[in-house]
Amino acid sequence: MFSPTQEKPSSVQAEQLATTYQLGTPQQEYGVHYTKSTLIGGFVALILAVCLGFFAYTLFTSPRNINDSNNALFLMGVGVLFLLAALYCLLYPFIYRSWHVYVYSEGFAFLKGGKIDAFRWDQIDCMWQRITRRYMNGIYMGTQYKYTIRGLNQRQIVLNDRITNVGSLGAIISDMVTRVKLPLVLAAFKAGNTITFGSLSVSLQGVSNSKEL
Repeated sequence: MFSPTQEKPSSVQAEQLATTYQLGTPQQEYGVHYTKSTLIGGFVALILAVCLGFFAYTLFTSPRNINDSNNALFLMGVGVLFLLAALYCLLYPFIYRSWHVYVYSEGFAFLKGGKIDAFRWDQIDCMWQRITRRYMNGIYMGTQYKYTIRGLNQRQIVLNDRITNVGSLGAIISDMVTRVKLPLVLAAFKAGNTITFGSLSVSLQGVSNSKEL
C-alpha cells in the first residue's frame, strides 16, 4: 500500500494525532531534509560568494581606476545575495524543521509551525496536482510537484517540493483518496445522483458542463 522510502513514524506526537483525529495506525512520516540539489546549490552559492568577496576586496584595496570602487560595491552586493542563497540552502532543514506530514491508515496530518491540518481519507473533498518536468536546453533538470487538497469543510492545504519526497507522498494520498471515494461515487451514480467534477456534471442522462443551458 505504501512506499518503503519513508520510515514508519514512532514519535509520541504521531500517536497523539492518530488518537485525537481518529486517523488510524501511523504508517509513514515525511519532513524537510537535505537533498542533492539543496546541498549542491548551497555550496556553489557559498563558493561564488567567497570569490566575489575576494574580488571586491582586491578592487577596494588596489584600485586601478576610479570605477574600481563602484565595481567593488557591485560585486559585494552580488556576493551578499549569493551568501544569503547559500545560507538558505544550507539551513533549509532547520528553517522548515516544524514541517511534518504523518500518513496513517485512515488519513494524514500536516504540521506547519504550530498549525495542524488533519484529514481522514473519507473527509477529503477533492485533490489537485501539478507535476512539471523542467528542462534547460533539452537537459532534464528535475520535476516540481504541487498538491492542493481540500476537505469537505472547505479547509485547504498545499504540499509542495519543500517536503522531501513529496511526489511519493502525493501519490499515496491520491491512491488512498481514490480507494475510499471511488466506491462512494459509483454507488451515488448508480443510484441516479449527479456527480460533479469541477464544471462537469455526470449522471445517467449523460455529461454536461456549466456553460450549457
